[in-house]
Amino acid sequence: MAHGAAYRNAERKIEAALRTWATRLDLSLDHGAEDSLWLTELPESLSRLT
Repeated sequence: MAHGAAYRNAERKIEAALRTWATRLDLSLDHGAEDSLWLTELPESLSRLT
C-alpha cells in the first residue's frame, strides 16, 4: 500500500527519535495543513519506541 507524505514524514521523525534516544515525539501538523498531510494511520515503526 502506498503511503502519503504525512506517513513518510512521521516515519522520518520516528526513525530520528530512535537514533537519538529522544524522550518526546511530536507528530502534529500546523493548523490548516492540507488534508493530504494528515495522518490516516500510524506507522508500524511507532511500536519500536519505548
